[in-house]
Order: sequence, then C-alpha cells, then structure tokens
Amino acid sequence: MDRIARIGVDLAKNVMQLHGVDAAERMVVRKAISRDKFLKWFANRERCVIAMEACSSAHFWARRLREMGHDVHLIPPQFAAPCRHTCEERRPRRRGNLRGSEPPAHALCFDQDYCQARRPGSSQVRLGLVEELTALVNRLRGLLAEFGVFLPQGINRFRADFVEAVEDGSNEIPGLMRTALLRGWARFSEIEGEVKWYARRSHSMPRKITTRGASWKCLALGC
Repeated sequence: MDRIARIGVDLAKNVMQLHGVDAAERMVVRKAISRDKFLKWFANRERCVIAMEACSSAHFWARRLREMGHDVHLIPPQFAAPCRHTCEERRPRRRGNLRGSEPPAHALCFDQDYCQARRPGSSQVRLGLVEELTALVNRLRGLLAEFGVFLPQGINRFRADFVEAVEDGSNEIPGLMRTALLRGWARFSEIEGEVKWYARRSHSMPRKITTRGASWKCLALGC
C-alpha cells in the first residue's frame, strides 16, 4: 500500500468511515471500521494527517490519535458541511472532511485537552438542570393558577411562598393535586441542590490552558 498522507474520518457511534489519499491525492484506502478496532488500525499506520468533523466524541479520539503521533485536524461543522457531496450518504462525508482539513485561518481554534474537556461537560450538565428547573417552576405556577392561586414573580418568591400556598386549606386545590404539587416541590429542591453542587465544583476545577505551540491549526472546540 502507498504511504497514506491524509485520512478523512466520518465519526459515528459504532462504525467509522475512512478515506485516505497519498501525497499525490490518489486514493489509497477507503473502508469502514468498527469503533473497537479504530485506534488499533491507526496504531499500525505511519504518522499522517487525520481530519474529522468536530463533534461530541471528536476531542476524545483526537487525544488518543495524537498520543500515537498523528497530526489531527478537527474541522468546525460550518466548514466541513460545504465540502460534502451530500448529507445523506456516509461516503461523501469522509471525503468532505478530507477536503476541509485546511479551513480558513479565521476558523482555527485552540486544542482541547482532558482538563479543558471536563469544564464544558460539567457546565452543559448544569445548564440542562437549570433549564429543567425553570420548566418545572413554570409548570407548578401554571397548576396553581388553575385553582386561582397566583404567586409573585421571581424564583426567590416562589421558593418562599410555594409550600405555604399549597398547604393553605382556604384555596380550591383538591387533595390529590396538593400531593402532586408537593412532590413537584421535592423535585424542585432536588434539582436546585444539584445545580448548586455543580456550581461549587466548577469553581474548583483547574483552568489549565495549553496552546501546543502551532496547534492553532484546524482544532475546533466542538463547534
């Protein structure tokens, strides 16, 4: 087999698609490989440029491939998409990633190491919990309003007045609904506790920043 100069990779959950060319841009490899054998296949290859679209698992694979000595380029989706023949077929996607391995200079971003990957991951979990908390508060407010109970605006007023309003025997809330509302309050307290836990943890995480010298090249933070 001719020496592989560049490989375009289409990442997927179970089967990765590869499209490799030599220095003269002649195709020398085109194959599908399972996730379990992905790293083993690259471990037996000479050092080359590997281009893949930045996605949820791209930084993990990039770290492992760089440990083997490969030069990994992560392509922002907005620059990988125009290089595809079609979005419906897997084969054109990997060729598109290969063509997009040299995006414009203004698209270049810092590499993301393990320490840096932890912070946005925790922040995303916390953001999801905040969204869930907001939706729950709005739902509980709406249920109270159906029985003529209206709470003042603001999360602090909700926290202070909700239980008292539910347990007030002078309103029209039926018994079963009171139980359901109190269970909703228990869920509110649980989610709020998780949000505070993540907030404390985020301040204790290391803020290590590594530029890897010239590794501005084609490295996107999961755009």
